[in-house]
Amino acid sequence: KQHLVAVKRHELPATYRYYAVPKLDKDAFLQAQVTNWEDLNLLPGTTNIFYEGTYVGQGYVDVRNVKDTMTFSLGRDKKIVVKRERNTKLRSVKTIGTNIRETFAYTITVRNTRKESIHLILQDQQPVSNDKDIIIEDKETGNSEYDESTGMMKWNLTVNPNETKSTVFSYTIKYPKGKTVANLR
Repeated sequence: KQHLVAVKRHELPATYRYYAVPKLDKDAFLQAQVTNWEDLNLLPGTTNIFYEGTYVGQGYVDVRNVKDTMTFSLGRDKKIVVKRERNTKLRSVKTIGTNIRETFAYTITVRNTRKESIHLILQDQQPVSNDKDIIIEDKETGNSEYDESTGMMKWNLTVNPNETKSTVFSYTIKYPKGKTVANLR
């Protein structure tokens, strides 16, 4: 018969944060960040992760590729509500000469229904053009940390209990008539 035996058990202090990418998934994910793990002599392998005494799942730790902070995912938290909505009032399509200008605007709303404040990393992305005929202009990044080369926007938010925070971002795409531009949403 096969038996599952715990070889070693460790409890480590962790810093908790939430992570959300509403363009890909509407849920926020809780992450635990652990430092000072180097002295534990850990080997790469499967881990069973418990949070507040409850089993949340399995993970894999590859200590060869971790720097000073090890991050564990503790799953989805339905008490953090994240919505990404296209703002139709700011949406416009204009034809100017031989070019079309389309403006897109989005509102991301985060609501914390927990009884304690949370730290949330929120990410989204604006398009980046590799075609000289397609130009991205009038970028509004909503006071995020913005990476021009990838179009990634990152917000570090602290959301208090029962608080709702919103951020807006927008961009305009200029391209020739007759040219199809895919994946604009």
